[in-house]
Amino acid sequence: MCIFQGLGEKMAEKWEKGSVPLSGSEMEYVAFGAGNRTLVVLPALSYRPVRGVGAVLARKYQLIGQKRRVVFLDAREHLPKQVTVSQLAEDAAEGMRKLGIARADVLGISLGGMIAQYLAINHPEQVGKLVLAVTLSRSNAVIMEAAQKWADAAAAGDYESVARDMLVNVYSPVFAARYAKAFPLTARLEPLRDPEQFIRLARACLTCDTFDALPSLRCPTLVIGGRQDRIVTGEASVELAGRIGAELYMYEDLGHSVFDEGTDFVRRVNDFLRENE
Repeated sequence: MCIFQGLGEKMAEKWEKGSVPLSGSEMEYVAFGAGNRTLVVLPALSYRPVRGVGAVLARKYQLIGQKRRVVFLDAREHLPKQVTVSQLAEDAAEGMRKLGIARADVLGISLGGMIAQYLAINHPEQVGKLVLAVTLSRSNAVIMEAAQKWADAAAAGDYESVARDMLVNVYSPVFAARYAKAFPLTARLEPLRDPEQFIRLARACLTCDTFDALPSLRCPTLVIGGRQDRIVTGEASVELAGRIGAELYMYEDLGHSVFDEGTDFVRRVNDFLRENE
């Protein structure tokens, strides 16, 4: 679920960060790229805000940024205690409007994929193409266990345990072994998300229930999953695609980290976005 993107990559130079006012709060974003089309990315749950990894994101998604403006939207500050995925989607819709984005293609990753579903269902006029990566349409026992474990560790102020658990359960064994020593150190680096904000986002993961409404989706949709997913399960991606009638691609040997470990993930997303342009 957590986004540890591009560990060890060189920093990209051209990117920006900012915030927009949002109903008594504000929403931070990172943006880069150029073009007459926009891709809005709703990222995975992380203990680090997007502003802390803007340069890495700009480098990782530079292929898409060659033809599109890419905007990563974070969750609003000061979330309600019992915030739901549906409410997070309303925030995303408002954030897009405040940024002058009337309509965009949307990539949602994990928690971001849950938010993207509600956005596309409730605000279809704002969504062009939709990519849903390693996400689900309804809660299951696997995500319930993972989210609760992370929330409990964050409540105890132990982000290092969150990092360790995410490393082992999000990433492949080969990747986890390679970065076992380095990853816990990322939990000690600034900026870190406020623990209460992280806890509320983790618990929001358990409120997704779009299953009954999914057949109403009309936008072209690609679902990307990992067969070995130990956070939402690979079966959740298969179910999601089948329910929508969407195109499906499964990484057979990867789990929840396809957005990081899938070497062709960005190209695959880019190819889908550029179809029939």
